[in-house]
Amino acid sequence: MRFTLFISITLLFLFTSWAIAAGKIVMVCAAVPLGVEDQLIADHIEKLGFKVEPHQHLEKHPVDLSGVDGVFIAESTSSVNITSAYKSATVPVINAETYTYDDMGFAPDGSFNSDPDDTLIIKDRNHPITKGFGEKVKIHTTPIAVMSCSDMKGDVHILATVAGNGNVAISFYEKGAKVMDGTTAPARRVNIFPHTTAITSLTDEAWKLIERSVLFGLGLMPVNPKRALAVTWGTLKAEYR
Repeated sequence: MRFTLFISITLLFLFTSWAIAAGKIVMVCAAVPLGVEDQLIADHIEKLGFKVEPHQHLEKHPVDLSGVDGVFIAESTSSVNITSAYKSATVPVINAETYTYDDMGFAPDGSFNSDPDDTLIIKDRNHPITKGFGEKVKIHTTPIAVMSCSDMKGDVHILATVAGNGNVAISFYEKGAKVMDGTTAPARRVNIFPHTTAITSLTDEAWKLIERSVLFGLGLMPVNPKRALAVTWGTLKAEYR
């Protein structure tokens, strides 16, 4: 009984600490107030314990990142409006707008794609984002646009590809990794697949991949699974600020 009570109090303390410590994520998107699809993304990010600060793509970018723990670039964003604005951001960037990859230094122009598909092929099943998934993951109920790239450059780590065309759908660059132009990423960069038109058709498995991508991007899903979120949040603050 005492042991059970101790465990309950400990878990309550950890989850309370997480809620208090949770940070803020800037979300770059097409419109504010958010459209239905971007609101769904924001809801999932907030469910993880973060405050979402939306900014539409017609604003001046980069926005002020003081006190911000990460940036999420939604696919609804028009790449011509932000170009390389977040290439030098010293906070992690989770990016669903594939057409910024040339500006970010990840891939050459013309290698981006949004062919419809409903399945991803997991290439690294030992990574925190993809661990526990099978080789194939159904991400949509029917084939719909998937953001992907056929020619990722630099020290990129590829986690998943699109079943139909083999293009990269989930990838990341660690802090300090070389990108296409020979410069290095100033913080972790995670690239993901959800197209705006597909948001309402994402499966539970797809949402899990997206949520894990956010957590990993911000350093909250360590490669060593024994480290707790409450511990790594402190590490995140020290590393990126």
